[in-house]
Amino acid sequence: MSTRGSQGPLPIVSEKESKDNDNGVSEASGSDEPESGDESSDGGKELSELATIATDLSNSNAREEYRRRYELLCRVTNIDENTKSAGWSLLQRIPAEDRNAENDRFWMACALWAAGRTETGQSDVPLWQILQESSIRMVDLFDPLKSFIALLKLGPAYEEGVKMLEKKYVVMTILFQKYEKVFGELFITPTRQDRQQQKCRKADSFRVFGVGWTLFLIATGKLLPRLPDVVNAFHLMLCTVNLLYAHAPPALRKLSPTDPELASNVNAAGGVSCLAFLCKTQSVNLAEVLAVNDKYFFPFIATLVAGGVLKSNAARSTPEPSVSHSPVVPGLLDDDLLAQNEQALNNEYSKLHHEQGEFDERLFIDKVDQIGTPTKITSQTRSYYHLSRPANATPEHSMMPLQSPYRHASSPLHGSVTRSPLTTTLATIQWLNRELADRPDGPSDVLLRFFRACTNDVTGAVVERVKRLIDTIELPAAGAASDWEDTPRLELAVRLYYRVLQTMLLAEEARLQQDNFTTLLNHDNFHATLLACCVELVLFSYKMVHLAFPYVLNQFGLNAFDFCKVIESVVRHEPEMPRVLVRHLSSVEERILESLAWQEASPLLTLLDDVANRAHVAHTLPGAPHFAAPRPPPALASLASPMPPSKVLPGPPSGAAVPSGLPSPPAPAAPAQPPPPLPTRRPG
Repeated sequence: MSTRGSQGPLPIVSEKESKDNDNGVSEASGSDEPESGDESSDGGKELSELATIATDLSNSNAREEYRRRYELLCRVTNIDENTKSAGWSLLQRIPAEDRNAENDRFWMACALWAAGRTETGQSDVPLWQILQESSIRMVDLFDPLKSFIALLKLGPAYEEGVKMLEKKYVVMTILFQKYEKVFGELFITPTRQDRQQQKCRKADSFRVFGVGWTLFLIATGKLLPRLPDVVNAFHLMLCTVNLLYAHAPPALRKLSPTDPELASNVNAAGGVSCLAFLCKTQSVNLAEVLAVNDKYFFPFIATLVAGGVLKSNAARSTPEPSVSHSPVVPGLLDDDLLAQNEQALNNEYSKLHHEQGEFDERLFIDKVDQIGTPTKITSQTRSYYHLSRPANATPEHSMMPLQSPYRHASSPLHGSVTRSPLTTTLATIQWLNRELADRPDGPSDVLLRFFRACTNDVTGAVVERVKRLIDTIELPAAGAASDWEDTPRLELAVRLYYRVLQTMLLAEEARLQQDNFTTLLNHDNFHATLLACCVELVLFSYKMVHLAFPYVLNQFGLNAFDFCKVIESVVRHEPEMPRVLVRHLSSVEERILESLAWQEASPLLTLLDDVANRAHVAHTLPGAPHFAAPRPPPALASLASPMPPSKVLPGPPSGAAVPSGLPSPPAPAAPAQPPPPLPTRRPG
């Protein structure tokens, strides 16, 4: 048999085995054909070998089919040869037990993303086309991508790349939801079904909707970092909508400039301020938006016009003269120019996307169902962007679904979420600005009284320390606008620092009946940690993700354990602090106690070493009785804020440095035995 020959000859039954056969089977005669009994045994082995051969052939066919599918995916998405080869090499490293038909389509997308990573840390492969061809939603990619990186041990650079991609997806989802709502307040809007079916293709609200979103994407790509903070991006969005409103045909407007809601917002020049109306309805600081509009958005639009990206015609209609704070691009949204401007903006975004993008954010316009709602994201990202899940919501509705922004408020989907993530962020910023609006940028008169009551006046030292530490904060470069002005945010942090410090000193004065706090006010570490906590609150409120914790610790040269000790004091002396800020400080505290406090050179390890050494000396003294574990030195205890009784310091995580000589916890004492009964005297 030819198949057998390829596998080697079948074994022949030995003479001893033949004699021991109780069924009377004759000995093998040397013939190539076995007898009847051996035929059954050898036939089973042959069938087993045939099954093995069939499995090998099946696996070979499966591998060929897998390779064919991979090459087809690379061909239809225009993947270059180097990336295709690198991706296939990654796929070959996946263990067989982790391969199946369902996983393979995800592994292919993950391999191409990883193979296409550039020196800038992002992938230059057309991610959206890959996902579309593989029938994968964007939201469903993150978990397989993290598993792929862990399975192949690709390293922290790839892990950080996934985090950035996930955060960018969440940020753009939040911003698109807000764009739908803001656009719907001013314009007659297309339904979601019309947008998906692309029925509206004239100079109507559908095209204006798409032009506005694409223009906003280009603005954020050129003026903000790759991962923008949602607040600066939202300010640019309001500027974009204001531009659309000033140039839109009257038939597309839901509100006219003479409408009472808009007419009540008249600026000094007598023009209706659409920005003032939007800032009022969205609870945004008008001064901040106007600064962004005048300093960054106006020059950005002028650059697009000068470069021929935006077409204008002075003979065509001009912007609404009564609408203020808008760049002038005559005929921007007129019938003839709208199609040209739409195409030119799409071309400009395509170039920008090729340079710095990983997924095409224009898909939000009419393919939102293929993107998905950000439910499958890490808890840390969810917490940072306030994507908290409602108590009565299912996992699929943990965030307001992407839908028509013009759904009636009575819709059950609207009722499942009380606040959108951006609304929560804006409310927190509003609290900061409201509480600190009347505070000076320097020490108040009350603080100056405390500073002068010290043995030596510490006013100059305190002010100089604050300035020196604030100057160490380096704001991220933001594309063309590398000088993006975030200084007012840092001024808020300084005001908050002086406010909390004043509250602390007043409380201590009432408790101790004295106003001389020379030791405390000369303690550099105390002031640095308090200021760092206030800066962290402001950076978190504005969602400046590039400066996320523990950035401020690194800039101020602080350790996490000292920062942890001041958290409770800040919360206690700011009783009106929004819950989202309290929760953030709580999560920072947990992160410190779980990992950061156990890093090398942490004061916690020094403190534990000191406790261990004292305990060792006490136990080695001749005849020394059993002493309780000594308390921390007074100098350390005075700096530590009291820990709530419910919080127990956890042990060091695996791999953390543990101070030498730390005694093991004593074994539980044996239960006390009852005393023996006293002897009783017999009578007489």
